[in-house]
Amino acid sequence: MIQYDIDGSQTLIKEAKRKKPKKTQSQKVQERETEEKKSDTVYMTIEKNVTLKPHGIVTHTMFTKPNAQQSEKSRENIKPNEGEFNGYMSQATSRYVKRIVENWLTAIELNCSLDCAGRDDVFVTFVTLTLPSKQVHHDNLIKNECLDPFLEWVKATEIKKGWNVKCYLWRAESQKNGNLHFHLIVDRWIDHEAIRKRWNQLINRLGYVDMYRMTQNYIYKEGFVLREEQLEKQIENLQYVFQGALKDAKYIPDTKYKDCPLVKDFMNGLLHQHFSDKVFDRKKVQYDIIGGKVKKVEGFGLDYDSAKMLAYRMQVNAYEKGVSEGWKNPNTSDIHKLNNINSISAYITKYVSKSDIKTPRLADNQKLIDGYIYTLKEGGSWDNNNDWLDETKYIVEFESRKVQGRIWGKSRNLSDGENGKQISAPSFTTELKVLYTTDRFERNITQFRDNEIVSEYVENVKKQVPEKEQKRLAKMIDSEFCEVVPLGDYQQITDHSTKKKKKVFRPKKQIDYLEKLSQPIKEAYQSHYQNLYLRLYAD
Repeated sequence: MIQYDIDGSQTLIKEAKRKKPKKTQSQKVQERETEEKKSDTVYMTIEKNVTLKPHGIVTHTMFTKPNAQQSEKSRENIKPNEGEFNGYMSQATSRYVKRIVENWLTAIELNCSLDCAGRDDVFVTFVTLTLPSKQVHHDNLIKNECLDPFLEWVKATEIKKGWNVKCYLWRAESQKNGNLHFHLIVDRWIDHEAIRKRWNQLINRLGYVDMYRMTQNYIYKEGFVLREEQLEKQIENLQYVFQGALKDAKYIPDTKYKDCPLVKDFMNGLLHQHFSDKVFDRKKVQYDIIGGKVKKVEGFGLDYDSAKMLAYRMQVNAYEKGVSEGWKNPNTSDIHKLNNINSISAYITKYVSKSDIKTPRLADNQKLIDGYIYTLKEGGSWDNNNDWLDETKYIVEFESRKVQGRIWGKSRNLSDGENGKQISAPSFTTELKVLYTTDRFERNITQFRDNEIVSEYVENVKKQVPEKEQKRLAKMIDSEFCEVVPLGDYQQITDHSTKKKKKVFRPKKQIDYLEKLSQPIKEAYQSHYQNLYLRLYAD
């Protein structure tokens, strides 16, 4: 407060301190409870989640602290690619594409029939698009001038002479000859002849069909010539296809070898003899085609001479067909037959999500850690850094040449939602521990919840999956906080190249295990994919 003295000068008078009002009993109780809440803060949350993927079970444990700063290593993982994998599919991108494809296709498998009823029905078509002659243009130019118009064509409505495709995903990669080719998944049935015709029209904008025609006219200027460089590849492919049909106990479909029906009829005749024989492991009677006649030979599988004769007939038929068409309709598209495949999602995923990175060949006592290869000394332990020897910088190697520009793409409705991971597998929290720190008592207080149904299901599945495969994956992951259980079993096949028998691990569907082991989880699993399907195709 300012006042004036007798001389008229200003003077400052200190105000008396006001006494604080006394607190009531209720106010004192309220303040005490507030202080107790501050001291009983969350110290850590430990959450154990189980994700039921279409062909595996992933269990991972997360430790979360409130307001914890993200580590520098974690921040490095979300930085944009600085160039090492530009033009190649990295392992992280491969996992992302795999998640999108396998969950999208599983939603279709569980909610749709594999038999196509009409052009507006959801139906999975998987096609490979190639170039018929040596690539001479930039990858981006081929994508802009050929792939993009092709995608617009399949997305167009029937009125605009399209196929009304709603969801699609494509992957670009280079072949061994250096040419660019595309794997494309769409959700509508498309006639294979229409695909080839349209694709040939588009790539001929850049002259690839014309170059093919000139090459074929030069090669066959004096009539038919057996192309030895193709013969061995065709023989190997025929034996591979036959071995696959033998393994799956199914005949070669009518859509296979349409340009040479003799091949399909020959192999189906051989398969019929095999399937009708009650003794599976004894030597089978085979056929060979010589001058239209059939003779019996001994052996198992498709023998080399028979495959060579079929490959010869394929080249003759291709020559006759090419001449009749003036070499204007090369075989640049291949539609994969999916009706006879046990799991469409597993079959397609291996094509479109394959990483371009070569897997390093490591000895039993070697590990790749943070970009370096280490060798464990004899009798040492990986838990002790002093036992790590021979630190060698690992240089990333790739399976094929670099693809210029984008290496994959998808329709907008296959993008993740605002909260992320919209296209994902169902996940269940099996254990949840919340640790509270209490200063007054100087000890931790824990709240605990668990989900016994899911935990029991996981343990029952483990008993049905080969332990050897579980240990193999555990060694690869090498983490006590993450566990992967692959769904499947070993099958014995005969290698078509070596003719030797070997065991391979074949994946099985999650829904098959749920059918046998847990009806409640099966209903939740189906409900998850039904909701995903409705989000994609509600309109």
